[in-house]
Amino acid sequence: MANGADAKDAAMAKVRPGHKREYEFAFRAHSEICGSLGPNPVL
Repeated sequence: MANGADAKDAAMAKVRPGHKREYEFAFRAHSEICGSLGPNPVL
């Protein structure tokens, strides 16, 4: 990004404080799913 912040920090800045925990959980779950599906070979 232009100010040097990464995408996660930019996204977190847009989340209301009360929803930060839920957003962090969803972000982590999405990252784990994408990471587990990415490197698998196609059979």
